Amino acid sequence: MKRFYVWGWALIASIGLVACGSSSTSATGGEGDENAVATETVEQETPKQWTEVARLTGSGDKKSDVFTLGGGKARLRYDFKAGQFGGMLGVYVVKEGVDIMRSGGIPEVMVNETEEGESSLSHLSSGNYYLNVMGANGKWAVVVEEFK
Repeated sequence: MKRFYVWGWALIASIGLVACGSSSTSATGGEGDENAVATETVEQETPKQWTEVARLTGSGDKKSDVFTLGGGKARLRYDFKAGQFGGMLGVYVVKEGVDIMRSGGIPEVMVNETEEGESSLSHLSSGNYYLNVMGANGKWAVVVEEFK
């Protein structure tokens, strides 16, 4: 009976050591898992900011190249310096394929003296547009930006 008692405790101790060894391996994640955690990268989201989509400068009338808006927040910034005898600036943001001289349109900006400012374009849906600027007797700069 003493032999069984000694062998019984030895068996229980062996099972306990095996159990402790396997639980410590799983608690640390195992050797293969540690490497996976070390090589895993965490992507950080870049904060949104105003990004220039189109720019047009000059005097007189001009049209820009086509640019694309994603349908989110957008704005138009402008700077107009009227000539010696005054001036006028009209800025249209026009859907690609539309000619405001034929179909008409409402300008985003219309000023008749030196002015700097901005106008929201959030009402525009996603798509392709161009700037049609009419600026008589003055120098101007127009920038379209999108928040992305």
